[in-house]
Amino acid sequence: MDLEKTTLLSNELDQEKFGQTWTLKKVVPENQTTILFGDEGSYKTFIALNLAFQIQNGLQELAETKQTGVLYLCLENQIGFKERTDAVHCLYKDSAPIKLNFEKFDVLDQKHVLAITEYCKSHEIGFLVIDTLSQAIHEGDESNASTGRNIRNAFTFFNANMITVLAVHHTGKNGSAGARGSSIITYDSPSRIRIKKLKDNKGYLLVDKTKSDNEGYKIHFTMIVNNESMNVIWNKDAESKLTRQILDEVDSSLFAVNDLFETLKNAYQDIKPESFRKKLDREIEKLVGQEVLEVVRSEKVKYVRRTDSNDEE
Repeated sequence: MDLEKTTLLSNELDQEKFGQTWTLKKVVPENQTTILFGDEGSYKTFIALNLAFQIQNGLQELAETKQTGVLYLCLENQIGFKERTDAVHCLYKDSAPIKLNFEKFDVLDQKHVLAITEYCKSHEIGFLVIDTLSQAIHEGDESNASTGRNIRNAFTFFNANMITVLAVHHTGKNGSAGARGSSIITYDSPSRIRIKKLKDNKGYLLVDKTKSDNEGYKIHFTMIVNNESMNVIWNKDAESKLTRQILDEVDSSLFAVNDLFETLKNAYQDIKPESFRKKLDREIEKLVGQEVLEVVRSEKVKYVRRTDSNDEE
């Protein structure tokens, strides 16, 4: 360790080496690993596949996207995957295809990791999807710290070779506790995105951990049927300015709607108070429908509280 050669000055750091860059701005950091996780049946593969197409084609539906080649490792639920990819191609007509591989991959096998890395480098691939992480662990317990460290080392190797990783993962038995397995996998990852499924084929992505000011941001989506499969339709503007303000004030405790009105009305002085009250009521109604808020009436007073509790998020 030669500190004389390796010690740097804080005002001379190289932007390319030390600056934060994004594959999907403020959602997926470039050359780092993001854990995409959710409960069973929460559309994880549909969302991972859509994000892969976004990045392969430089689409800007969610945020500023840096275009790069994609390799998608489909390690489970391979039957029916053709219908899923056909649906995405139908949604994004004339889009460039992504590269798919259905062979077994062991993230704990250095030869496998090296083979994937060499393939990505030779084909100008900068984005790797592992779907799912549990199927990439052939031996060992994902809740074991030693296994977690080895998985983290594999991710670090990919990242050091300019490969951004999206690892699709499951929640544990207690869904509110977060992603399954060792905290070394989940909490040491620089980025986590949680998928929350709502009613009527709706849901949202929650930016659960990020190296930006975007933590807690939600990206809403609706699933629509396409022939024998489904597609993700993004509604990134579903969380309006007023929604954000409401959710900043309200937690799982009861909050009187009249008090909420008094708290927020000064930010809307350009409209009449009675008009703002109607706007607030509509926004609360929308959030109730999305299962984000619950309305409670007690002694003729109307209250709201969060139902997508902060502990769960």
